[in-house]
Amino acid sequence: MLAIAKEILRSKGNPTHVSNGWWESFRSRHLILTLQTVEKLSYACSVASDPKIIDHYFDLLEKTLQDNESFDSPAQIFNCDESGLPLEHTLSSVVGIKGQKHSRTLTSGNRKQMTVLACVNAAGYAIPLLVFFARKSLNPLLTINEVPGTMNGLSDTGWMSSEIFLNWFTHHFLVHAPASRPLLLLLDSHSTQYNPDCTNCCP
Repeated sequence: MLAIAKEILRSKGNPTHVSNGWWESFRSRHLILTLQTVEKLSYACSVASDPKIIDHYFDLLEKTLQDNESFDSPAQIFNCDESGLPLEHTLSSVVGIKGQKHSRTLTSGNRKQMTVLACVNAAGYAIPLLVFFARKSLNPLLTINEVPGTMNGLSDTGWMSSEIFLNWFTHHFLVHAPASRPLLLLLDSHSTQYNPDCTNCCP
C-alpha cells in the first residue's frame, strides 16, 4: 500500500514520503481493510484459495469483458507474468562413498538472478519476451539464441521495478499488441507492476 501511494504521489509531482501514519489514517477511512498474516504460497496452494476471492475476481472479470464488449475478442485479452531465474545452478544429489562427509561441486558464487516477463493473449499470440539482468551493462553474449524480438533490460537486483514495467508497457507491449481497442491486460497485484504513468500512455 505504501509503495502504491508513493507511486501516485510521484506521478503527481508531490513529495513521495509516506509514513505509517498515512496508512493508519487510510485504514480508519476504509474499515473493510485490515493487516493480515501472510500465508506462504505453498500452504495457500495446498488448501486452495478463498472461494469468495475467486468468485469476486471472476465476477469483476466478467463485468469488465461485458462493459468493453470483449467476450468475442480473444486477441485483445492479454495475461502477463514474470519469473526470476537464479544464475547459480541448482545443486543436485550425487553418488558418493559411504562415510564420506562432503561431496562438493564447483560454483560461480553468483547469487544474482535474471527475470523473464512473458505475455500471451487468449488467442495464443505471444508478445516477445522481456528479459533483464542484474548488471550495469549488457554483454552481447547473453543475447545469443534469444527469442526474436526479445526486449532486454538491466536492473540493479535482477528483480522487476515499476520503471522497468512502465518501459516494457509503453515501448514493447503497446508496440506488439494488436491495433484494435480496447485491450485488457491481466497481471498480478505486485507493487512493481503498478505504475500510474501506464494509464497516461494508453491510446
